[in-house]
Amino acid sequence: FKQKTAYEIYQCDWSSDVCSSDLASGNAGKPALQKGETGECHMLAFPSLPPGVLVMVEGGKVSRVSLNKAGPVTDKGLGVGATADQVKAAYGASLASGPHKYEPAPAGYLTAWTVPEKSGIRYEVGQDGKVAAVHAGGPSILYVEGCS
Repeated sequence: FKQKTAYEIYQCDWSSDVCSSDLASGNAGKPALQKGETGECHMLAFPSLPPGVLVMVEGGKVSRVSLNKAGPVTDKGLGVGATADQVKAAYGASLASGPHKYEPAPAGYLTAWTVPEKSGIRYEVGQDGKVAAVHAGGPSILYVEGCS
């Protein structure tokens, strides 16, 4: 297992087996399933990953890695707490912006696709103009509420 920044992790990088081999011995050797997750999609918190890093697994494959606490950053040095202006400066014209599903502006989503509609990174910006969450991976970066 080679540790990567959230931006470097793509759908093809991990399988559920690789993730399982990276588990710490605590928590009975299992990742923590997030409350309310059932079915074919799960948001998992692995004991061996930093706090605030969640891994989405759909159909047994990793589809997204999310950061929801300050600490881990992308390859551009951006993470939770960065400003929307910093994200815009880092990505320039390749960044698409859209309104937040639940919060009024200036909250919104800033999305950069590395392969259009297949892999990319999405910054969720709160009303304070700061990044509240970062999602990297496949099309599931567009999901707003965990697995939906």
